[in-house]
Amino acid sequence: MRIPFQRFPTVFARLRGRNGVVREFNSLVSSGTEYSIVPKVDAYRLGYPEAARDDPVTEPPNLFRGVSHSGFWEGMLISLKEVAIGRVSRFDVDFIAFDLPQAAGFDVILGRSFLASSKVSIDYEASEVRIGSRGGSS
Repeated sequence: MRIPFQRFPTVFARLRGRNGVVREFNSLVSSGTEYSIVPKVDAYRLGYPEAARDDPVTEPPNLFRGVSHSGFWEGMLISLKEVAIGRVSRFDVDFIAFDLPQAAGFDVILGRSFLASSKVSIDYEASEVRIGSRGGSS
């Protein structure tokens, strides 16, 4: 499947959580990001209340800490039931529930936790993302 993009390699992805809720997001395709990222409020709505982390005393086992150019951060490691782009679906994909800046221009990042099980190529000259299944194309 070929998906055109404007400034950044973005696609619309449908995410299904453990409560069965499905939401669609404008998603950045980023092979430089280890985990896929979803905002905390959306993780909560998809059935992951631990993403809100309202107990600062007790540290949950799925707490994930990281460091970036802007300092230290933490988010919850969750496994979304399904991520679909067009006809391509992946199940039980690891995401970090972490709030991205609104100025980024996209809602979700699809990192290597999603991309590793897909055949993905980004053609910047043609402004196109190609996504298919490993061993075949869609």
